[in-house]
Amino acid sequence: MPLVSVIVPAWNAASFIGECLASAIAQDHADLEILVIDDASSDATADRVATLAAADARISLIRHASNRGVSAARNTGLAAASGAYVAFLDADDRWHPTKIARQLAALAATSDAALVFTACRAIDARGAVTDQNLSRGRAIPLGRIDLKDFIIRRYPLITSSVLVERGSLDAAGHFDTSLAVGEDFDLWARILNRYPQAYVPDPLTDYRMHGASATADRLRNRLSKVQVLEKIHASPDFAALAADAEFIAYLHRHYLGAARALRQHGQPAAARELYTRALALDTSWFTRLATRFHRLRPAER
Repeated sequence: MPLVSVIVPAWNAASFIGECLASAIAQDHADLEILVIDDASSDATADRVATLAAADARISLIRHASNRGVSAARNTGLAAASGAYVAFLDADDRWHPTKIARQLAALAATSDAALVFTACRAIDARGAVTDQNLSRGRAIPLGRIDLKDFIIRRYPLITSSVLVERGSLDAAGHFDTSLAVGEDFDLWARILNRYPQAYVPDPLTDYRMHGASATADRLRNRLSKVQVLEKIHASPDFAALAADAEFIAYLHRHYLGAARALRQHGQPAAARELYTRALALDTSWFTRLATRFHRLRPAER
């Protein structure tokens, strides 16, 4: 049984999957299984993975019959994984050879930590580095963290940089397939609400930023962020945070921002629904008045 299961969701990733898997194969810590979940790609992704799997028995290809989305693909990988630890690697990203070994050491050095992530570099579609460290100048907390800091004062926690202890992952729950974007943020919040985190400050993960990435759609991102915040607000596991005035104000701002974006995209009915939810929050009379004024302003073009 391998110590670490690497889960690689892939959809139409033929251009990048070879480079991605090469970085997993090259890890100094070799006790891995690499599970590639092809989410019904229409390109040569599955063929390229099959070729690599024939050369390295640690690679397995699992195929979805229909496209089910990245959360379902990762959950399929989790169902098949046998390692005591799970690492996630998106099909267009890549790792430094020491990543897994450094993360295992960091977990061992941080008492009771369940999740460890690394700093990241940004790369473009060709693999050229565009930012040497996305965490540069950011204070990354260690151990038990303040969830409000994690949610409101975000720091870069990229999915491909994460390694998590399997039992803690199962206890917190897996990826929420109802979330189009932000499914990773939702899961990390649930894990970090229960367990401490560790961090490797060196950029050992390359995060590819290009037009086809899942984060390219701004309206979808806004709406999904609201959905995640609403889920946290409604969850008994986050009761103390959900009653916090700063968190309520943060959710309120996101309601207004998403409503504005919906109006700009010609969806006034959906925007009105978000204004209604904003008014239902426990905010001051002045904030409610400002919300009503915001709702009456003409949409920007």
